[in-house]
Amino acid sequence: DAIYWFRAAPEGSAPGGPWVYRNHYAGFMELVFPFLLALFFYYRPRFDEELSFRARTAAFFSAPGSNLYFALGFGVILVLSSVFINLSRGGTIAINLGLFLFLALLSRKKKHSGKLLFLLTIGGVFLAVSWMGWDPVLARFNATITETGGIEDGRLMIWRDSAPIIRDFLFSGSGFETFINVFPSYSTIPTNLLVDHAHNDYIELLTDGGLIGFGLVAWFVLAVLKNGIKMLGRRRDDYSILLIVAGVTAIASILFHSITDFNMHNGANGLYFYLICGLLVSAGNTRLHYRTRPTLLRVGMTKSRYVCLASLPLLLLTVIVQGGILQGEKELQKAEKVYVTPQLSAKLFAQQHATIDRAIHSDPREGYYSYYKGSLYSSQQVPDTEKIKNEYIRAALKNPFEGAYLQRLALSLPDKTSKKATRLMEEGYKRSHNKEKLVFTWVEWLLQQNRNEEAAIALQQGIGQFPGLASQLPPILLGNNFSRDEITAILPQKVSTWIQLGAFAEKMKKLEDAEYFRLHALDFLEQEDKVRAWYFNQIYSFYKKQKREDEAADILRMGIKWLPDQVGFHIRLGDYYKKKDIPYRAMEEYQQALLLQPGNTNVQRRIWKLEDK
Repeated sequence: DAIYWFRAAPEGSAPGGPWVYRNHYAGFMELVFPFLLALFFYYRPRFDEELSFRARTAAFFSAPGSNLYFALGFGVILVLSSVFINLSRGGTIAINLGLFLFLALLSRKKKHSGKLLFLLTIGGVFLAVSWMGWDPVLARFNATITETGGIEDGRLMIWRDSAPIIRDFLFSGSGFETFINVFPSYSTIPTNLLVDHAHNDYIELLTDGGLIGFGLVAWFVLAVLKNGIKMLGRRRDDYSILLIVAGVTAIASILFHSITDFNMHNGANGLYFYLICGLLVSAGNTRLHYRTRPTLLRVGMTKSRYVCLASLPLLLLTVIVQGGILQGEKELQKAEKVYVTPQLSAKLFAQQHATIDRAIHSDPREGYYSYYKGSLYSSQQVPDTEKIKNEYIRAALKNPFEGAYLQRLALSLPDKTSKKATRLMEEGYKRSHNKEKLVFTWVEWLLQQNRNEEAAIALQQGIGQFPGLASQLPPILLGNNFSRDEITAILPQKVSTWIQLGAFAEKMKKLEDAEYFRLHALDFLEQEDKVRAWYFNQIYSFYKKQKREDEAADILRMGIKWLPDQVGFHIRLGDYYKKKDIPYRAMEEYQQALLLQPGNTNVQRRIWKLEDK
């Protein structure tokens, strides 16, 4: 995917227009589309209704502003069609609801609200999308519907896991823009992807701002909408009416879309939202034709010069803070160009130290710089443990929700077996964005403390959340003193996982464990989507190596029960009966194999040899 067909989009993005996320593009279109539609209605050519259809058509195309009207109409169809083609489900629903709301509000105010124009617009959009193809649009919506008719979407899991955050930070919230830091501690989603937003602006407003923040924002938005709807009933000027209708429609559309996305956290969309709030109030209260006062609002007594003077310190502080952030990032980039090892020369070490100190001075609130400095100290041939610990403490204090900082702090403590160190390791795992990478680090820590039961529970929870880790289990399960019961509780009930563990046990010469796990893997056949021949072949081969022919034959019989069309099973079982001198049973198996594969010459030769006897 590329932005505007030539600029490479970030990995994993779904671009739409200049946005790296298609839903943000759709959200922006929801904000601007109603105003384009309002101008389309405003510049409609007007003529005497008593004229004949032919005369009206001629007047329509020859009117002075008809070219602008056609351009606006084309823009309306283009914007609406682009949201369909963009494949944003929430955006498609929201912008269509906005279109109907626009017409509904306009029809209450004006008798001739342009229903014909509305139908022509819908028809134009339908033709435009049909030309591109409806299949991608329908497939996008069908992707959320399960076979049983339910809804399946990753957003639902994020919303579910956000509920405890709202409960724990009910009144004041966890702080704005902290969702990305707080969510990992509550997440039960089986993914290692970074969840930076709740994909629901209302839920995220509750998690970050609590009831207080939610109430303030709701009060502001409702006050703006209430004023707009009230003034819609009072105004008579066409331009003001259309702007009010467009403003209410735009706000309502983005509020609806905010149920399934985080449009308010996109800079352009958030800025335009508040711009439209101001425009809605202005459209409802500004007099376009006046003699005495240009506004219907009460004139405030605030002096603008005092407001400007009061805002200057805030502006200066903003420039200093943001400039420091940029300078800190620049210094970090310079530091990361040098690969830090214990063999680093004293001169290079001093340069790195000075560079990262400048980064800390430029942006003292960023925890990563202190973390980097602690790592720099730990890379020395004779590390200064006290300095290392102090830097990791500073990093953790600046960003206590970064799990890596907490775990490094735990490892820097003199007594790694203390309750404090263990608590830091545990919290570091809970708060980490990359839990999948830290599961085994946390488990190994517990094992070093001889806390096998807790390690088993941590493994069980980790594998339950990240099933892909199961392939890495054999070394840690068989390399430590886990009992079979503990291993059974940890392992997911999946055939391939048990087989892998059995194969690893065989490599370690633990033949009893190898047989146990290979054989018991077949207990979970009913839970597999598709039973495969190699499930049986692996334990069959194991028994053959051990010269245990009868057990191997039992596996073949089980395999035939599950996969009766597997020719290889019948041939091997026939060979077994032939070796045991049971020719009629061998013949039955060979004949069954020949029925399944009539052209198999190997089976034919086996049958001829039996018949010759």
